[in-house]
Order: sequence, then C-alpha cells, then structure tokens
Amino acid sequence: RRSLWSFARVRARFLLGFAVVLSMSASGCSFFPSVAPFQSRRAQALLRRRGGGHPHQQQQLHHLHRRKGVARDEGRARSSRMEDCSRLWAVAGAGPGAGGGEKKGGAEERLKIYEVDPQLEAHEDHLEYRFRRYREQLEAIEGSEGSLDAFASGYETMGFSEEDGCVVYREWVPAAQSVQLIGDFNGWEGWNLERDSFGRWEIRIPKKVNGESPIPHGSKVKVRIQTPHGNWVDRIPAWITYATVDAGQFGAAYDGVYWNPPRDERHEWRHGRPEVPLALRIYEAHVGMSGQEPRVSSYREFADTVLPRIKASHYNAVQLMAIQEHSYYGSFGYHVTNAFAASSRSGSPEDLKYLIDTAHGMGIVVIMDLVHSHASNNANDGLNGFDFGQKEEDSYFLSGEAGYHQLWDS
Repeated sequence: RRSLWSFARVRARFLLGFAVVLSMSASGCSFFPSVAPFQSRRAQALLRRRGGGHPHQQQQLHHLHRRKGVARDEGRARSSRMEDCSRLWAVAGAGPGAGGGEKKGGAEERLKIYEVDPQLEAHEDHLEYRFRRYREQLEAIEGSEGSLDAFASGYETMGFSEEDGCVVYREWVPAAQSVQLIGDFNGWEGWNLERDSFGRWEIRIPKKVNGESPIPHGSKVKVRIQTPHGNWVDRIPAWITYATVDAGQFGAAYDGVYWNPPRDERHEWRHGRPEVPLALRIYEAHVGMSGQEPRVSSYREFADTVLPRIKASHYNAVQLMAIQEHSYYGSFGYHVTNAFAASSRSGSPEDLKYLIDTAHGMGIVVIMDLVHSHASNNANDGLNGFDFGQKEEDSYFLSGEAGYHQLWDS
C-alpha cells in the first residue's frame, strides 16, 4: 500500500487533479479533449455512412453528442465520458469492466477498437499490454479510493485548505528527512510538518481567536525540504494556486502565494455555464499575446476587448492557451512550472474567473489548454524541484530516459 500511494496514487492524482481543478472546479469551465476519436480512412468512411457530411464534422458531432448535458449534470457527464472510453476499448461481448486479453468461453477476447480501425491490429500486442496495465491501475485506484473521480480530487485536501478552524498544509515528499513551511508570515522561519506513513507531510495551524487566518491572504509561501542527502532546499508548494515573480529583478525566482481573498475581494459568479453547443466554433487564443500593444495583456483586458469581437464573429467557444503558470514565457505555456496556478503574468485567479464569467455571460464556453504529459525542467520554480535523485516510487517523475523528454527538454 505504501508503494501504491507513493508511486501511483499521489503522482497520478496530481496529474489528474489539476486537469479537474482547472477545467471544472476552480474555473467553472467545460473540458473537451482535443484529440479526434477516429483517424483512419476506414473510420471516416464509417462515420460518413452513419450520418453523411465531412469526416471532421462527423468527428466533432460524435464528440459533442456524447457530451450533451455536461452543463446540466457534471457528475453524469464524467461518468458518460468514462463509458464512452470504455465502449471503444471494451472487450468484445463484455461490459466496461472487462479486461483485455482474458479468455471467455474458451476463446481469447479482443478489444473492440480493432473493429473501428483494423490498421491497429499490427500493434495488437502492445495495445493489449497497455490496456491490461490500465485495467490493473484502474482497479487498484477504485479499490483504494472508490472511483477515479474521487482519486482525481486530491486538490481538495493537498496544498492549503481550511479544516475545523485551522489552516492545513499538506505536501507529498516521501524522500524528505524534514519539511518546514516558510514565508513572510513567519519571518521565513520554518514551521515543522509531521510525516504520515505514506510520505505525506502535514501541519495544522489554528486560526486566531477572532477567526482571522494565521497566514494572511497574499502571503509569500515556500516549503523548505531537507533532502535525503541532508541539504536544505526551498521550493514552491506543488499544489499552489498562485505564484508570482518580481518582474523588475532579473533572474528572480518565483514565490508561491497563499491565495484566500476575503469575501469582498472574491469574484462573485454572475452567469452559469452555458449548455454545450451542438456544433462548436472554437476561437483559440493566447491571452498574453491578444492585445495590440507590445506587452502582456491581462485577463480583464481580454474579457472586455477581445471576447466581444469573438462573440461578434459568431464563435461559441474560446480555447485559452498558457493558463497554467510557466516561468519561461517563450514556451507558450508548454513548460508548466505550477500546474494548479493561474498564470500571474495576466492577473490573479479572480481576474481569470472574471474572464470566464464574462464569456459565459455571452454564451461562450471556455476550453483550457492543459499540459500534463510533461513539466518544465526548472527545479527552482516548478515540480521538477521535488526530484532530489530519490528512488522512482518517491518521485513525481520516472527515472532515467523514461523521465526526460528530449524534444521538449522537459
């Protein structure tokens, strides 16, 4: 169980969790995968026979019809997405829970995806292996957490939260000898965290008598870690929701920011999420590069000046790039350093909520470009800084060549 927590539960929970928090919970956005479900000519022909029209349109309609009702019932929609995946990958003659490569009635079962695209039969051994590993991991997750949805909700308890009159901070660092919470709120003097049996460190800080938080909103925060080698390093909390840098100082490092604004400073949502259109017309945009002046544009500027033009051009969806925090602006947001944090170059989390709320008021659904297959190699500001050369099951990343993407240097 220790191995399951360290290698599978926490690392995969992190990756799944920030997709959920950015695309559904924190922002109120709908999430739509960008990968078309069918690619081969035979699959396109099947789609044309089923409904006519251009294959791309059929792919889009197929994709959308599966997701009608997302705005009305998020829970049902998430289950529907899982069922849609299972239909493609389910073993012939079995339900969604069936595993690949098993024998039933004396004959070996095959994945249904070969019926959709026979060209995949050349890769059957590898696909069967990967599906088998998927089923094993899914069953382990469901046995431990109850469901994949619950498993992906780590953001609700990891990082900073408020529980039972306390500010609670949790961080998964199983290889650490000691962990401390530091920031300008305690003069950068460490407050010690306690470790549980799964390598999760925790501190509970009671609120003041008058109910005020012991960590003021906007405080700079970092986690100080004693590595397995005995040295101390300062890192930005892995689950931080906001991180900033002193733009006037060359080469300055980012600081995590404790984001918990008082009620009168929080964005108040005015509009519900629009229903998913039957046909998406998507305008892809980079908020920082959307202005006419040679500077980084803000979320609010985009909402007030660009969204009306998108609406007037009859688009019903906007896809936003580079929303997750990334220290290197030239990466177009693909070298993510803080997966749960809204990019501070364009404003605060409340400003991003304003943009999304404004789009919803115009009937425009919002899609967020999320990067979760790799992360920046920046160890000072990002998740890579939690790799101290420890064993693989105690790290967020794989070791050796499997943990490094040469083409992205990430």
